[in-house]
Amino acid sequence: MYLNRWTKKEVKNIIQKNEITGFSGPLTDRDIKNAFYTGEIYISPFSEKNLTPVGYNFGASELIISTKTGLPLKVVQDGKQKYVVVAPHDTVLVTTRECLFVGEQIMGTFHSRVRNVSQGFGHISTTLDPMWKGALLIALNNPSGKKKKLILYDNNEPISFVTLVFYRFREPAVVRSFRPPNRTDILEEYLQKPKGIKKFLAGQNRSQYIKIVDALNGANDYNTVEKFEENNNLIKLNNIYDSILSECKTNGYIKDLSLLSALESTIGNEEAIKDLPIPCIEMMEITASAISYYNPNSKKHKRMILGEDFVDLFIKHIVLCKKQIRYEQQALAWKKTYDRCVKLSQENNFSSIWMRFTLGIQWKDVLFKILGILLPVAAFIATTINFDVFKQNFETQNAIELWVIILGIISSFFVNILSSIFKSNS
Repeated sequence: MYLNRWTKKEVKNIIQKNEITGFSGPLTDRDIKNAFYTGEIYISPFSEKNLTPVGYNFGASELIISTKTGLPLKVVQDGKQKYVVVAPHDTVLVTTRECLFVGEQIMGTFHSRVRNVSQGFGHISTTLDPMWKGALLIALNNPSGKKKKLILYDNNEPISFVTLVFYRFREPAVVRSFRPPNRTDILEEYLQKPKGIKKFLAGQNRSQYIKIVDALNGANDYNTVEKFEENNNLIKLNNIYDSILSECKTNGYIKDLSLLSALESTIGNEEAIKDLPIPCIEMMEITASAISYYNPNSKKHKRMILGEDFVDLFIKHIVLCKKQIRYEQQALAWKKTYDRCVKLSQENNFSSIWMRFTLGIQWKDVLFKILGILLPVAAFIATTINFDVFKQNFETQNAIELWVIILGIISSFFVNILSSIFKSNS
């Protein structure tokens, strides 16, 4: 039972953290967990296994966009392993599985994992701004001339690809950066908008791609209240917190103990809390423990010695709990959009060879390949004819010089085309 997990001293310390100003500098794994209790960091979904001594590991979702083609990559299922293939010299935009919410005094730096770099992927180096809310978008580069396999799941377990190191400021930054969740502003730059001959060739299948673009462009809407995920369990829990808040402000303690029973019932309901991060559940347990310990009407009076500030501190604790529920609603709303985009991008009529071929056509490459065929043919024909045409119009010496120049131009074109087609595999 959760009440046996939390002593009066632990409950007191966690509730009092609302008033404690944290140190400035990098955060350890324990600091990151403590930041959940102060409302500075919220990650959903959250896994203890992804905590590192100096950060948190984030996993790649199945929504990965190629900047070369502007198309989502095809997810391959091979036994218990899921992966995507990143083309040579391509940079892909990877949406993380997790949503992240940080306060005004928290920033971060992203770092590559050795597993990925050792396989030939480029280093990841970017920053996290204070007040970030939502899923993350990370650029991952394949600088080699070979295809690279980016593993998303192995033995049905998500594989992390980037580590985020958190830092706390002494004072909030003056300059604020409110970037859209999942950096949909960047995605919009690279996502294709089929038109012209591509629109004609793709036919009706292009509507599948347009749905993906529209869904991602509308992803920012989840940040508004009316777009919150209507999860009955979260709504019920939020209502319980509202009632607890009202009781504290009216009576100075929880007079209606049916609220404690309702909270305990929620904690004991596996279905209700299965998707909540562990720190969020722990905050619920701390709330229930505090109500039990601070009940003047209880026959076994176990009033916690927190002084006159207890009610004010407890109210701030409940406000933080409500903030976590709000974040979870936002995370679920984004997940709903993400699931829809993944489904659209992996459906048969979109992932067909013809669909990806028509939308993935690079007309510059097509032109060069056509020239790569025509110019060698022209060069061959030119070298087999005699100089009679030139001799009729130029002196013999001038004709030879002009002929050498023409062959030189054709040869240089031919060499450049060959070098672009047969790139080094190093």
